Amino acid sequence: MGIYLNGKRAYSLFQEDCAMTYYIDKTEMLDEIVRILEQKGNAVEETGAFRGKKMKYLCVTRPRRFGKTMAANMIGAFLGKGADSSEEFVYLKAAGYGWYQKHLNQHNVIHIMFNELPENRRSYEQYISRIKKGLIGDLRMAYPEIEIEKEDSVWDTLTKVFEYGNGDKFIFVLDEWDYIYHQKFVTEEEKDDFTKFLSNLLKDKAYVEMAYMTGILPIASACTAYTTQESIDSFVDPSAPN
Repeated sequence: MGIYLNGKRAYSLFQEDCAMTYYIDKTEMLDEIVRILEQKGNAVEETGAFRGKKMKYLCVTRPRRFGKTMAANMIGAFLGKGADSSEEFVYLKAAGYGWYQKHLNQHNVIHIMFNELPENRRSYEQYISRIKKGLIGDLRMAYPEIEIEKEDSVWDTLTKVFEYGNGDKFIFVLDEWDYIYHQKFVTEEEKDDFTKFLSNLLKDKAYVEMAYMTGILPIASACTAYTTQESIDSFVDPSAPN
């Protein structure tokens, strides 16, 4: 259990959402998420059109106040091992699906809210270092038997966990992934560095079971303003040429 890895926060926030007077049950969308998880696994054994499909990257772009964070919390609360969320979900529509028990709280979920800043915000380096240190700290606690070097990057650490930790994989729920692009204290070069950080974290990594990202910035706008079309294509679609 940690701040980012298998934390309790997504469940706690979803619990509050469920208690709202006008809560609307949107757990049927979990059927689409589970299909991706299961189709991706089955694709390895398939032949023909389904052979080699990499259906594990989702990026949801909508205006503010359209429930993106609520949906992200729901996904983290349902899939993540951080807390037993059966008390909430058993009364919701998701409980009626055949996959309910198979996936309820059975996955390693890394849930990062990118709109959270350090207390004394001064630089992009402070912002990204907070995330890197927090995630590596969580992995150290969860996998004390794996030797993590001081100079290891986040993706080096996750790769070690995958290789030495029985092939453990992770679902990434990245809320407001594009938040940093709108901050005045971040330079254009640093915005490009952040795009590369996400690419290094997610692209062609065996430890990624699925990535679910929310934001308000369309990918097309991101590539125009902050990086090249080619680099965005390769980030969103790992099968695209480098």
